[in-house]
Order: sequence, then C-alpha cells, then structure tokens
Amino acid sequence: MKFVTVRMILGGSTLVSLLVILALWPYRSYTRQRSLWGYEVHDFGRSPGADYEVLYLGALGGKHTVYHGGCISNGVVGVSINLPNRSEAYEPRPAIASYTVLPVNPQVLDIQDQHIGGIVYGINSQGQATGVIGKNALYFSGGTVTALKPPPGFEKAEARGINAGSVVAGFCDPSGEEAYLRQHATIWKSGTPTDIGVPEGCVSSRCNGINDAGQIAITAITKAKRTRSYRWQDGKFEDLGSLGGVATVAQAINNRGQIVGTSEVSPKIFHAFLWEEGAMVDLGSLSKNHTYVKATSINNKGEVVGWSGIGEGWNSTTRPFVWDKVNGMRDLTKLVGYMSPFQPRTAYSIDENGDILVYGYRKQFWNTVQALAILRKTP
Repeated sequence: MKFVTVRMILGGSTLVSLLVILALWPYRSYTRQRSLWGYEVHDFGRSPGADYEVLYLGALGGKHTVYHGGCISNGVVGVSINLPNRSEAYEPRPAIASYTVLPVNPQVLDIQDQHIGGIVYGINSQGQATGVIGKNALYFSGGTVTALKPPPGFEKAEARGINAGSVVAGFCDPSGEEAYLRQHATIWKSGTPTDIGVPEGCVSSRCNGINDAGQIAITAITKAKRTRSYRWQDGKFEDLGSLGGVATVAQAINNRGQIVGTSEVSPKIFHAFLWEEGAMVDLGSLSKNHTYVKATSINNKGEVVGWSGIGEGWNSTTRPFVWDKVNGMRDLTKLVGYMSPFQPRTAYSIDENGDILVYGYRKQFWNTVQALAILRKTP
C-alpha cells in the first residue's frame, strides 16, 4: 500500500514538473503566431543569445506547404507551396510572398487559372520573378505570369535567375533519355529564347545565375561526364578552374562577378568555393569530417550561404553556414541558438539585407515538421 502511495506521489510530482517545464520553455516567451492565408506561420523571434531571429514559413495540419528550395530578395521570398485540397495529392505551385508587410499574403503564380506545378528560383530588384512552371520557364512581371518556351529542338525549359534588365537565364532539355547530358544553357530576352551553347569539350550546359551585367554562372558536363564551371559573357566561356579535383559546380553569381559553388578538393571530398578575379578560393567546411560542402548563394556584399555535411543528398547530415571575409564560415545552427524551436539544415539564398532562406525542422514536443524559414540578423 505504501509502495502504491509513493508511486502516485512520484507520478504526480513528475506531471507537475513537466507542466512547469513546458510553461517556462524558453521559446514560448518569444513565439508570436501570425496568419498566412490559412497557413501556420510563426515569428519565433530571437532565441536568447542568438544572432538571428526566425520567421517560420510553416505547415497546415502537420503537412508540408512549402517546398524545398527557392530564393529571397528585398523582403520577398519565392518558393513552391502545396495548396490545401480535398485529396492527399502533393501539388506544389510556384508562389511569392512579401514578409516585410503584415499580414503576409502569398501569391500563387498561375497562368489564367491553370493550376500548374512549379517553383520560383529567382527574383530581381524590381520584384520580377522566374523559375519553373510545368514544362516551361516561368516569368512573372507586373502581376502577370508568362510561360517561356524553349527554343526549337528542345522539350522543357527551366530558369534559375533574372537580372535587373529582365533577362532570364536557365537551360533547356531535349526529348529522350539522359536529357541532362544534352541540356543547353539558354537566356530569354523579351520572351525570346537564345541557345548560348556549350563550352568546348563539353556536351551539356546550364545557367545557374545571372547578374545585372549579363555575366552568367555556368555548369557544364564534359565528354567524360564530369562537371566543370564557367563564367559566360558576350558569347565567351571562361573556365573557373577547381580546388584541386576535377568536378566543379557553379551555383550563383553577384553583380561584382563573384561566383560561388562547390568543387572537388580530392577524390570524394568537396568544398565550397568563391571565384573572383580569376582565382578560386576554398571556403573550407564546418567540420573536418564533412565530405560535401556547397555554396548556394552570394549577395553583392560578398556574403555567402550554403551547407556543410557528410555525404550529398537528402539522406546526408548537413548544417547550414554563412560566410564572409571577416568572420569566415559560421554555423547558422549555432547562430539561431540551439534552444530555437526551428533548427535550420540547409541554406538556399541570401539577399542584400543579409536575410537568409533556409530549410530545416520545427521542433515540437510530440513531432517535428519540415519547412522553410527566413533568418534575419538582430541588433
């Protein structure tokens, strides 16, 4: 009888302690819920001691509403969201949303009410956007969405960037198997596609970014099926070299002509790089045992974001980073604070304000939800 009484007392004490912990859990004090067109969006604010605050672009009923990837520019985020529907079908659609004016109101980019899947990969300083919509490149300007067709001989088009002159850059796929080995880098001016071809000795090319001067970050595939990186300008391809290995991938370019991406350092070891003035610089890694480090975006201040981890792909263990010449590579997981309810895993884009679009996990007591968030520097 005494044993049962003791168990009841201990059980009651445990429950009370648990309720107290939940009531005092640090993130509860700075979580403010906002409405986002029926979606769950939380401004988590700043975790104690953190350098960044978190605006979480959340989920509806625990399901994904924001697709991986996207871009950020001047208070606008471009992504792909899964609209709520009566079925369980996953139908991601391209969308943009301003997060500087409340309430946040995402705009789905449809063509004449045609509900076509896609994603926004680029936004310029005027708010024009580009990406993918169905089998075509997406162009959004003045409230209108246009599908940019591929040039003759190609079946699909994807855009990765748009500059201040409204020039869209991307690539096109031909029909048939292993189309990625026959892609061609493509630019669109006033909706008209131009095939800019492939570098000498290569079989495939794609534009991954364009700056206001019309310089383009190019990733190509050689005849030996290895990737190489180039800067294209006025019809000429400039080889960026490597960090010692063979394979390189150029991911983004800023208005200073700086290009970032990933390069093989030694067999199966890849580091993030910064290319400028004809030289490729190794940005390092967050840990000595990390085998794959990728830079994804660079702003005009030279700030770089990406991720560092063991292995490549969604099954890998990754941590996002921000890099600049003064502070070097820093772990964004630490900069948002380990007590934050949202833990970033990869960083996709950084804008001129230093705001960063990241993918990660929202930690809950009973489960975790995967989604995107915006990290903003705090004073």
